[in-house]
Amino acid sequence: MPPAYRFVLTSSCGERGLLGDYGVTVRDDRVTVVENLNKGYPYEPRLAEVPTLTDLALMGESEPEGGVVDYVVDDDGLPRSLTLDPLPDAVDDEECYVVSDVQPLGDRPEPQPQGQHSPTAGRRGPLPDGGAASCVEEYTPGAIAGRAFAFDGIVTAIGSSVSDRGDEADLDLPGVTFEVLESFSGSQGDTVTVDLQPPTWPADPSDPLYAYGVGSRLLVSGEARWGGSPLQRPIAWGCGFTRYFDRDTADRWRNAAAG
Repeated sequence: MPPAYRFVLTSSCGERGLLGDYGVTVRDDRVTVVENLNKGYPYEPRLAEVPTLTDLALMGESEPEGGVVDYVVDDDGLPRSLTLDPLPDAVDDEECYVVSDVQPLGDRPEPQPQGQHSPTAGRRGPLPDGGAASCVEEYTPGAIAGRAFAFDGIVTAIGSSVSDRGDEADLDLPGVTFEVLESFSGSQGDTVTVDLQPPTWPADPSDPLYAYGVGSRLLVSGEARWGGSPLQRPIAWGCGFTRYFDRDTADRWRNAAAG
């Protein structure tokens, strides 16, 4: 299998939530992003629910006692379809998958947008957002499980608010666009825009009050500001719930979101 790739997974049959079409990104043999491609079916699967091509191959090449496996590969040996019925006499335990549009991405262990560097490289911990005095919930890595969305991403643009509605409740926060490297919860596509605290001034990355800029890699979590699906008018939480990237914290977020 390529070290990093995207593909479209069509899942059918069986009594479960993972049904329909999903855009899947895999890096280092781990699902990092899942995008629901279904109109009118807003199911947001956990990353652990979605198989990689390696997972499909292992299932297809297994021989469950008494079970039925129908596994088809393409000319390159990659999975094309899999029907698995581990208990033919049981009802609704089948799994049926079709794979399409496989696109290798190449190996990118420490990605950055082309031509960009991180102005906050080497920083750890929460963004400097004024402390936790007004926080409604104390941050812990486990508390990420309670957020509507959480992801690892790189800032690619800073623009206008996406959560304001043009009334007295407007916060005038910037809408920050990220390249999503890994989605922990609240499935995102390859990019997402969320409202985030202002980047602060002066615009000198060496100043401790400088929060982020284009190229900064952040761990971001938050809520749909007015309710609805996870990324409907989304706003990132402060108070430690949005942080500079480090691998240990990313691992903790991944584990918390997976339950």
